[in-house]
Amino acid sequence: MSVSHNANPAHVTRTLYLHSGPLKTGSTAIQAFFRENADIFRRQGLYWPVTGTEINGNYHRGLVAAFVPGHATASLTAKLADELRQEGLPEKVLVSAEMFAGRFGDPAYLGNIKSFCQRLGYHLHIIVVIRPQVPLLNSLFTQQVKIWRPVVIIDNFLKHEIASGQHHYATLFDHALNGTGVSFTALPFNRAILSQGLGRAMCGVMELDADAAGLREIKTVNTSPDPRTVAAFQRLRRRISADFPQLDRERLAALTWPILRAADSLGWTTGKYGGFDAEQQSRIAEHFAAENDAFARAVWSKPWTEIFAPEEIFDPPHNVFAPETADKPAREEFRAFMKQALETIAEFATAGSSQNGG
Repeated sequence: MSVSHNANPAHVTRTLYLHSGPLKTGSTAIQAFFRENADIFRRQGLYWPVTGTEINGNYHRGLVAAFVPGHATASLTAKLADELRQEGLPEKVLVSAEMFAGRFGDPAYLGNIKSFCQRLGYHLHIIVVIRPQVPLLNSLFTQQVKIWRPVVIIDNFLKHEIASGQHHYATLFDHALNGTGVSFTALPFNRAILSQGLGRAMCGVMELDADAAGLREIKTVNTSPDPRTVAAFQRLRRRISADFPQLDRERLAALTWPILRAADSLGWTTGKYGGFDAEQQSRIAEHFAAENDAFARAVWSKPWTEIFAPEEIFDPPHNVFAPETADKPAREEFRAFMKQALETIAEFATAGSSQNGG
């Protein structure tokens, strides 16, 4: 289900679609779908710009900062404008970066994007994917673990995220939903949309042929780790802080995929990690309930609980892995994995120190 608000003005025939996340709503898969099929969609009139992908070739990360009022990289918007002019001002343009969503609370920021579009004769159409906060925050927590952020108490994580304001949809998207000069479409992150595919659902919004010959299917990317993998990353992070402080964030990032592959080789992919117990899940859902319902009625003309089933709102179940209380085979497998992983990390740290003259 998707409902678009504020259709294009009759005199504007070109549209810039801004897929804006938020985080942990399938953005990586969406970006891969449109990037890998760019030539096919180009023949349907949709253009995927190069500008803004210089930092990360998968999505338009660079453009997020470019629209901040007074920001030094605002010149990047001029580069994007030049690229679109050189391409003959395509009928449809798709820009995608999940970090856009967190900026929409600032009307001046949104105003800069609208002004950019208007100068080139484009109507701005924002597309977001809405996911219930319990599974979203759980996924965000596991992402923090995977990228080696310092281990935090999960209750403290929840307090910080709730206070951030990044997950209050009615507030975050108020200016986009109710402002003038912009269309707004929200896709629910539910089974109906996921069975269709988020990329294909966006094709419906952008009036593209989702069944065009030659379209490449995109396998699930950036999957959530299972409970054993999360437990290993958390314990490894503590050991790294104590024994290998020379490993900065960039070098830690190089360790992520080897550790994940080693975990996958053991079959640690049987289920998503669920870090919140029943009390925490209820607390999160209740905190957002009234605002979520108001948002759903404004966007989809239905209550939140008709858009999302209970198992989608309270997913996944609590399943934290504790080696100390696991059965003997699981405990021994976990210990063997930790030993091997720590040896890999030590070799990596030593090699890095040697290359740096340490």
